[in-house]
Amino acid sequence: MKHFTSCLALALLGFCLMGVTGCGEDNEAAVKQQEATVKDTNVPKEPPPKTMEEYAKRNPGMSGAATGSKKK
Repeated sequence: MKHFTSCLALALLGFCLMGVTGCGEDNEAAVKQQEATVKDTNVPKEPPPKTMEEYAKRNPGMSGAATGSKKK
């Protein structure tokens, strides 16, 4: 009985290890496929604003303490 239990534990461990390696290969393949379909996101950006007025022009919906505007 002890021999049967140890063989069963060894087989279960082997199946678990095979499953883990298979999942790793699947994940690697999915990452490579995703990298192939990703669009170029390196869009040239504007330089950062030098003044708060320039920032307010670029972000028209902003208001509050940071922009210096007051609610009436």
